[in-house]
Amino acid sequence: MLREQPSITRRFLHQLLAAGCLAPGCIAAQDSKSLFLQVTRRYRGLKQYHFEGRTVAQSIFNGRTSEGETGFTVAFEAPARFRLEFRYPSAGNWLRVSDGTSFLESRSLGKEFKVSAVRGREMKALQGSPVYNFERLSKTAVNAMIMRRELIEVDDKKIECDLVQFEAGRRRLREAEWAGPSMVWISRANQLVLREEIRTSAKTGENYTETRKITVIEHFQIDAPLPGGLFDTK
Repeated sequence: MLREQPSITRRFLHQLLAAGCLAPGCIAAQDSKSLFLQVTRRYRGLKQYHFEGRTVAQSIFNGRTSEGETGFTVAFEAPARFRLEFRYPSAGNWLRVSDGTSFLESRSLGKEFKVSAVRGREMKALQGSPVYNFERLSKTAVNAMIMRRELIEVDDKKIECDLVQFEAGRRRLREAEWAGPSMVWISRANQLVLREEIRTSAKTGENYTETRKITVIEHFQIDAPLPGGLFDTK
């Protein structure tokens, strides 16, 4: 009499279970890694973009909360036109603009104003923008996992996003500071980050501080002609 042999499918399933590869967390972790790489490629491939938004910094010190908000504009047009502007409630505007030939540096609080020729290194100013942080998620985020889908409203439109939880473990942290559970909302339509919430905690002596940096995109335009005034250095 022939003995019944376990099917290949069943044996393969047992091997997977033994390896732990069917755990939801394993699958979600692989998906989030792939998604972050898509985000990186998306931003690096943009030839024209314009983002408007705000960053809210919340600090909870021994249970007491303080908050500050900064508005920003980030625009770029290949190969060398860009605008990076931060609007501080009590410190005026900080502005860097390149029209491809001239480079403007301005700070309204100290009435600083300087125009010089573009030499190439000015492009590094964009590394201080939220867009640069979004582009680097594949390098800075650890233990990432796609949690669920959520709707984010931008320009009065509801956009379906993947909500991904992670730890900002590879970002620069202060002494005695550690990464907390951070989140990012990524548009399913175009792989752009529409909201990010970075959480860190720190303890010095008996003092405990929790910090939340929330960046929200309120308007964006990509791969389309941009207003020339964005890059006006005059």
